[in-house]
Amino acid sequence: MNKIIVSKSFLLGLFLVFFSQTAFSGELSVQSENKELIKGIEERKVYFERTHELKKLIDDIGKRELVLLGEASHGTSEFYSWRAEITKELVKSGNYGFIAVEGDWASLYDVNNYVKHKSNRDGNARNVLREIERWPLWMWANNEVADFVEWLRNYNKDKEPAERIGFYGMDAYGEQQSAREIIRVVRAHKPDISPEVQERLKCFMDFRDRVGDYIRQVAQGGESCERPISEVYSIVKSNLQDLKRGNPEKYFYLMQNIYVVKAAEAHYRLNISGQDESWNARAVHMFETVLRLQEKYSNNSAGIVWAHNTHIGDASATDMRLNGQVNIGHLSKEKYGIKKVYAVGFSTHRGRVMAASEWEGQRRVFDVPEGISGSLENLLNGISSNKSFYFIMEEELSENNDWLNRIGHRAIGVIYHPERERLGNYVPSVLPLRYNAMIFIPETGPVVPLHRR
Repeated sequence: MNKIIVSKSFLLGLFLVFFSQTAFSGELSVQSENKELIKGIEERKVYFERTHELKKLIDDIGKRELVLLGEASHGTSEFYSWRAEITKELVKSGNYGFIAVEGDWASLYDVNNYVKHKSNRDGNARNVLREIERWPLWMWANNEVADFVEWLRNYNKDKEPAERIGFYGMDAYGEQQSAREIIRVVRAHKPDISPEVQERLKCFMDFRDRVGDYIRQVAQGGESCERPISEVYSIVKSNLQDLKRGNPEKYFYLMQNIYVVKAAEAHYRLNISGQDESWNARAVHMFETVLRLQEKYSNNSAGIVWAHNTHIGDASATDMRLNGQVNIGHLSKEKYGIKKVYAVGFSTHRGRVMAASEWEGQRRVFDVPEGISGSLENLLNGISSNKSFYFIMEEELSENNDWLNRIGHRAIGVIYHPERERLGNYVPSVLPLRYNAMIFIPETGPVVPLHRR
């Protein structure tokens, strides 16, 4: 029997695939190739230190079906904090009903209950976030998120229950917790079907966090869990219509947990045929989760998404398109059109970031080296005068060839090796096609985690 090797990059990089087949290596000369790009950004840049100085950006966003707010890493304090400030302004406008983030559905549902005053938790967002148990803990259990969650709970305080802003995880991970939640809810509301639901979920749950073992089993011709998980969906949908009518919120929560398990199984299984299909299974799940939330919030269905730049910036404006990869940014524009979706990317030139050197490894603070020559980060730093700024890229810029040069844009995931970032962390991008606006912060620091470990 041939030995099946599960790709190390898949197991180590589930939160961030570095998409380019050929990493950007800094060949472009900022001085010669990008003069018009530099000039255009110079003319459009708006310096900011306080929230009110983001007014031009907030006004430009206005009311859209979806506002996609990015980050260039999963561990930078300023990305989280400024994303939260933009979100506060959008929420206060009354145009947006929910926030969907690149996190686990089941664990972050406790946060949703907290901000909607459905649970007390001693009145402390930090207590709620500390209950997150799955690595990387710092990604959502940090001071920056806690401050926003507390603000959102306070904002919702005087709202009618139906008008309260929600906070949800949209990712395909955390499938083991979702499977346990399916069993718990079914047992509580329809105990007679609980054994058959549990038996079908056992196929996937037995692997627990041993994703590699599941991939090897299927690759070697063993049974996949695709069919039994699909049967769980059918069984629950057929037998819990009373719950749907009597407690639609609980039913929505239950069904979304099933979608998570289905998507996670596909995400892992499809790694056998290629990481691009595996990536797309996860990307489509996140997008469809947002669509389901929009349907749920039908009276105020516009939503705000928090995710990495690699998810919210249009994939077709990067080398992802060469591999057939999609993301939320791309799928959103396909569904709603470019005028109803607004994507804001983030970037930094240097600083420190929280990450790990291996999957499920110990967190640590890494130094972020200065952006390489010819990269977006290097270019923006030359413009910045060491001050934070943003710039808006009008739609007509997409017709201006001077803006259509590909330029390497740094992406840092939960796993980081700064000594090798030149080879794998720069995504070739056409800026005005990838984002509507960009926020640049010259020097940034790490998030402040809530867990001690």
